[in-house]
Amino acid sequence: MKHPFVLVLLAASGSMTGLPAATITTLFNTGVSAAGTPVADDTPDLHYSLVAPGAQTGSPLVVTASGGFPVPPWVGDNATSAWIGTLNPTALGPTNVTREYHYQTTFSMAGLNPASAIIAGQASQDNSLLDVLINGTSAGINESAVSFGGFTPFSFDAADIALLNGGTNTLTFIVQSATTDGTDDYTSLRVEFLTKTANAIPEPAVVALVSLGVLGLLRRRRAK
Repeated sequence: MKHPFVLVLLAASGSMTGLPAATITTLFNTGVSAAGTPVADDTPDLHYSLVAPGAQTGSPLVVTASGGFPVPPWVGDNATSAWIGTLNPTALGPTNVTREYHYQTTFSMAGLNPASAIIAGQASQDNSLLDVLINGTSAGINESAVSFGGFTPFSFDAADIALLNGGTNTLTFIVQSATTDGTDDYTSLRVEFLTKTANAIPEPAVVALVSLGVLGLLRRRRAK
């Protein structure tokens, strides 16, 4: 039979490693406000930046069905996400011969254990998703078959999650536009995070209280 103080030590250890999962609140879907609600057509999406090609200014614009074409044929926006992009990619600066557009979002893991993160969702794009970078490193995620007519699920495996740190992190979605004649065309991205959780790191005060409680129990046990 285990002594009472051993049971408390085991419980305390479990409370430090098995904390309930918390939402990564700074990781946003495309086309939403800080509250996670849809924003109006042609509104800048302040959670994403178009970081390539070349030096970009401002934020990508939200594209919704209220503006008509290209939604549809782009899959219609909903209560949780909308498209971001620009209807004139060739106006973004120098000729983009690769037709690649890098949409980047930044989020914080402060107060969370990055090793415990679970991040998964679905994406749609015009036309192909070439890769997703985590802090600049490829996660090996790509899709071209479904394109803008629907969603393709994605998730980050253990090797991908190991790329996260406890501070500021970036996700970069690399989208390539294309037309039948090989020229540049519309560029757009739609992302919905269906799971975005990580275990909270206990506050120092909580750890101290647990430690004091265990020490007190040990002293009482020895005094008997």
